[in-house]
Amino acid sequence: MEPSDSGLDPAIVGRRFMGKLEVVDPERVVLYAKATNETNPRYFEHDETKLGVPPVFPVTMLIDPMIKIVTDDSLNLDISRMVHGEQEILYHRPLKPWDKITIEVELESIDVKESGDILWAVSKGHSEDELVFEMRGSMFFRKPRKRPKPRKPIERDETVDRQIVITKQMEVTSDQSVRYAAASGDENPIHVDKDFARAVGLPDIILHGLCTLAFATQAIVDELAGGDPTKVKKVRTRFSKPVFMKDTLTTEGWILKENTKSRLIGFETRNHAGDAVLTMGQVELLK
Repeated sequence: MEPSDSGLDPAIVGRRFMGKLEVVDPERVVLYAKATNETNPRYFEHDETKLGVPPVFPVTMLIDPMIKIVTDDSLNLDISRMVHGEQEILYHRPLKPWDKITIEVELESIDVKESGDILWAVSKGHSEDELVFEMRGSMFFRKPRKRPKPRKPIERDETVDRQIVITKQMEVTSDQSVRYAAASGDENPIHVDKDFARAVGLPDIILHGLCTLAFATQAIVDELAGGDPTKVKKVRTRFSKPVFMKDTLTTEGWILKENTKSRLIGFETRNHAGDAVLTMGQVELLK
């Protein structure tokens, strides 16, 4: 099977990349919480035994292996044509301050589309021999062209029974992507360099999709989990449309199903124009 026009070679599937040892340093947790506009006091506890870790925080540990992946010449990955597609985080236990985590990332599969290729990767975070969390995400590599093709706004699926239980509005600050880049380590220039963003066809720098996901997850933890991040078992979403600085985002959540052990919350986040920026969102909360 030959590489597609967007340059992804099926031979890369199965390649594995180890990340460096990561420590859940309380100062790093606080920095991440501030960069995602958190107000939950659990993330600012002076008593480290009570300090909570934001549910999306594990993605910061992907930076080292992801740098190894995108800078590996044999993979032929062009980050100027890359955007985040989907992300899922599954916890086997909550992260704790001073956890020492090693991550291995495996390139799982490639989906070939008319507009480009989707590269799926799975990650596992271990503390010694204990599996703490797993993640699965996709990166979309669009085919070369001068400007990305505008996406059609995603219409609300009215067939889904959405009895809204939470609604929360959040403001993207003018320096949001710069602050998130510093806290997460994700300094992809489409998030911090206006000239680069425009050179690859974007109208301006865009917010990290994972920062938007942190906003949405924050709303659900605060409103439906009593502010307790240790109740989060799973988070997943699809990144449907870019978010820009000074956008106003609104997250709505509804209960998909519930049993004696957990509640599965569906959510969607829209911008001030009403366009969905996060879709297919789910957060599973333990009781």
